[in-house]
Amino acid sequence: MFKNSVSLARLVSLAAVLGVVVFGASPAAAESWKKTVPFAVDQWIEVGATDGAVTVHRLRLSSGVSEVGRRLRGSDYTEALRLELEFTNDSDTDWKAQLQVVWEDQSGETIQGLDTKVDLDDKSKRAIRKDGVTAFSYGLRKASKLRIDLRFDPD
Repeated sequence: MFKNSVSLARLVSLAAVLGVVVFGASPAAAESWKKTVPFAVDQWIEVGATDGAVTVHRLRLSSGVSEVGRRLRGSDYTEALRLELEFTNDSDTDWKAQLQVVWEDQSGETIQGLDTKVDLDDKSKRAIRKDGVTAFSYGLRKASKLRIDLRFDPD
């Protein structure tokens, strides 16, 4: 009986090794970058996160000015903001970034946030992706911290 138990244990071990060899190791986790910074609009935040051929250089919340210089419209109670992400992707594969940006008050309470996916196109040099968000004016006045959680991996 003991011999059969040892043989069974060896078979299970061999099967596990063969599974890794035949099917490969599990995929690596996505690159992750987290940081909390003082809240500011129109100021770049250095990221410098690299995974293989992809680098996310920096990001910022910018005031709502369009590419042609027109002010984006909010209302009496809201402001139009834009989230900008600068990246390089030297690979032949598109990547995706999952980005969560949350502004908080002095006590750490969440005021508002943005959770978005950003395409990091292949063969891009210092490209900037933009995503708009409407924020409450009151919340922007009360915000003191910006909490950022960024993950990116092949699409």
